[in-house]
Amino acid sequence: GLEFDALLAMYVIDTSFKEDVYAIYRYFGFNIKKEDRQISLFDNQDSKSSIEIAYYALKCAPKAFSEIEKLGCLKLYKDIDIKLAGVLAEMEIEGFPLDKNMLIELGKSFQFELEKYKNAIYDLAGEQFNIDSPKQVGDILFNKLGLKPLDKKMSTSVEVLNELRKYHPIVDNILQYRKYAKLMSTYVTSLAGHVKDDGKIHTIFNQALTSTGRLSSSEPNLQNISTRDEESKQIKKAFYYHDNNYSILSLDYSQIE
Repeated sequence: GLEFDALLAMYVIDTSFKEDVYAIYRYFGFNIKKEDRQISLFDNQDSKSSIEIAYYALKCAPKAFSEIEKLGCLKLYKDIDIKLAGVLAEMEIEGFPLDKNMLIELGKSFQFELEKYKNAIYDLAGEQFNIDSPKQVGDILFNKLGLKPLDKKMSTSVEVLNELRKYHPIVDNILQYRKYAKLMSTYVTSLAGHVKDDGKIHTIFNQALTSTGRLSSSEPNLQNISTRDEESKQIKKAFYYHDNNYSILSLDYSQIE
């Protein structure tokens, strides 16, 4: 059974402390020399540092428990944080099935839309330029096409473009281009690249990262998949289980933290 985790202990003591095992051990009075390479429990090579990390976790546990108890948080640590760590580990190992082929097909349709809007922008601008460059977009909108900037910096943020869309059709096309570019880079390309040999994505749930205590997700982030429009909803359809007895349940506590 899992009894102690130095990172979670430090998180209870100070949520602003950086997620660095070496810094955490220094806090408890143990100075371990940091290895240059990445430390991994799955590394086949012998690692003196990995052994030290495991050993000093045992050594700093009494100090950590003492500090947590002084804060009145021992029950929180033992009954919630440590138990949750086991649950999250099971979730990470289980993973999320993702239909990579479906995602690739979605990517093809998104790429088609991207090219369509890119060509429309070039036609309306009368020249080719880097649409991914805010500076070049600003130059086209405000210097060449004569649109009035809303601030001195000639911002091309979404908020600004939404204000300008009624003045020239190119603005709508830029907004649509950005939407499909984000779908491709943030979701299609990123998610497909994280699918392992078992056909699943094994994201990392960060239990000790946010100052509010909520979980975050990384490599990849599965908590930022939007459902604001139909295209984003299509991304979520790529997550599935072959067995019809299973469903994926999505819950949103709406700022309850």
